[in-house]
Amino acid sequence: MAKDKTTIRFWLRSDRKNLDTSCPIHLVYQVKGVRRYYQCPDIHILESNWNVKDQQVVYTRKQDAKKMYPDDDTSLLLAAKDVEPINDKLAELRSLIKDIEGNLRFEKTPITSQLVIERLKEMKSDTTKKEDPGINIADFILRYAKDCSSTHKYRTIQVYEGLATHLKNYEKKYKIAVNFDNINVQLLRGFVNYLLEPKEMSLKPYPSGKPRKPRKVKGMNNITIAKQISTLKTLLKIARTIYKINVNPDYQDFKVARKDSNFEVLTLTNEEFLTLFNFDLSDNKKLEKVRDVFCFSCATGLRYSDLAQLKREHIQHNTIRMTAAKTGQRLDIPLNPYSLAILEKYKDLHAPLPVISGQKTNKYLKELGELAGIDAPVEKVREYGISKKAIPFKKYELMSIHMGRRTFTTLSLEKGMAPQEVMALTGHTTFKAFKRYVDVTNERKKTVMAKAWGEVNDNKLKVV
Repeated sequence: MAKDKTTIRFWLRSDRKNLDTSCPIHLVYQVKGVRRYYQCPDIHILESNWNVKDQQVVYTRKQDAKKMYPDDDTSLLLAAKDVEPINDKLAELRSLIKDIEGNLRFEKTPITSQLVIERLKEMKSDTTKKEDPGINIADFILRYAKDCSSTHKYRTIQVYEGLATHLKNYEKKYKIAVNFDNINVQLLRGFVNYLLEPKEMSLKPYPSGKPRKPRKVKGMNNITIAKQISTLKTLLKIARTIYKINVNPDYQDFKVARKDSNFEVLTLTNEEFLTLFNFDLSDNKKLEKVRDVFCFSCATGLRYSDLAQLKREHIQHNTIRMTAAKTGQRLDIPLNPYSLAILEKYKDLHAPLPVISGQKTNKYLKELGELAGIDAPVEKVREYGISKKAIPFKKYELMSIHMGRRTFTTLSLEKGMAPQEVMALTGHTTFKAFKRYVDVTNERKKTVMAKAWGEVNDNKLKVV
């Protein structure tokens, strides 16, 4: 049989943009001038990430993307690490088409564009009824993490991969297999005990090839373990409901309570906030910028991820209007004298705030706190199994950018704002997550009592 003239190409459907300005990619398959289309599953990219000539996804810098497509949401730009996995998916589709053509020639069946695309859909449907990942849970998690690399946040993928590594190490140490058919309460209890144990972590050798000494790692505390188990149970549910894998239901009876709401909520007091806000840093521009970003968080409740993506167009009529990077929730935060003063200070910059990396911000905040005398003694209490460990610190040693958000929440409550009003500003969606702030301070009790019944200092009442 003579070979049929076939062509395969990819088409970025910029004519079918999603609401977030990303575009789907269609595979266009043609035989003898007859075309059929196949939408590449789970791939949506910006136009600036597409090279028409090479038919491939490419990395593009944010400033270049803004010049090419100013209306696109550049927060959706692909990171360099995300480019290759998507191109691998496109290459896999080309390879599958070639395999289908080869099978049809072997069967002596005429190749038509419709038949090839139908077979491609059948093959991809089988893999998303989802390729049999085998019975090992850690292997499933790793494969699932890889499948989700273009649709889930990088930090989420890291959490999945970390959990799989812990499961693999648990299996190796105790010479057991953690599979879908044997996952139960007893096995999960053993896994929790393993996570509580101190361990030695193997490190990659030096570039010269010289081996590194293993690093000692302390066991996880109960809060971290509860998060690991919660993630594991979520993934088991996905395996059961979406991948249709038979999972031993006994795992559902295992409970690990998260008691993080019982522990301290570390914030600045109003006095400490004002000390920091007014602290003279004219001779240290590095710490001055970090202080201003931190105080802006204290005055608005914005997370670091939102501070980093804040643009001037998000600030309209003295109100911040933006979508939260973490939750996708719409935020509307009125400016106050503190946040407005900080924005005015940097009005000549392209970005509203001089935000640097989160890691450097947290490092410099500890320097700043020590310099400003924010050294009140605090105690950090964590549970490890049935034991509690209390570690004393000076407050500046625990300062981080997220303390700004917690400070805003706590001070807003102390100043008399109702919990539901603060929740509307911070984007908290459930009172369960918010309750720890309501319970945190006696100052709020004094404020609301004085507002309702009057100040004790002004008391002129006499009992008759």
